[in-house]
Amino acid sequence: SSAASDVYKRQAKLFIDRRASRSAVVAHYQSSLTLKGNDQRGKELFREHCSTCHQLEGVGNEVGAELKGIRQRGLASVLLNILDPNREVKPEYLAYAVITKDDRTLTGMIAAETANSITVRQIDATSVTIQRTAIREVRSLGMSFMPEGLEFNIDPQAMADLLAYLNSIN
Repeated sequence: SSAASDVYKRQAKLFIDRRASRSAVVAHYQSSLTLKGNDQRGKELFREHCSTCHQLEGVGNEVGAELKGIRQRGLASVLLNILDPNREVKPEYLAYAVITKDDRTLTGMIAAETANSITVRQIDATSVTIQRTAIREVRSLGMSFMPEGLEFNIDPQAMADLLAYLNSIN
């Protein structure tokens, strides 16, 4: 039908615009790879912006991906993962919405599953276990638990500082 076709065209345009905007952000931040970064300022930026979900050197929460060996990935790859977290998402870091029969919605990563329950790890690093009999629906949100938009809080020099810190971790 024409209406379905219009919806499809709008969805496709939104997807393309989002991809293009992410690519533009990544292109804009390429200078962060050549600017001299200050790893101490980067450590403070990590504490402020990343430690809610990531842990390094005893600071932060172990919600998101393990970062210890991050320098081996190469800084260009790290920059891409920070600015475009949905480009490649490992299944264990996908965000889910778990809707209960009493209309509560829990959003987070699936931390554990058994035959009888699902444990959801939320952004504040707390975990909630819900009995399967209490669940109406479990829906993948189709995106990384790591949000887009760090560029609104960190300019290219600050990103260079953050990358310098991440590159200093053995």
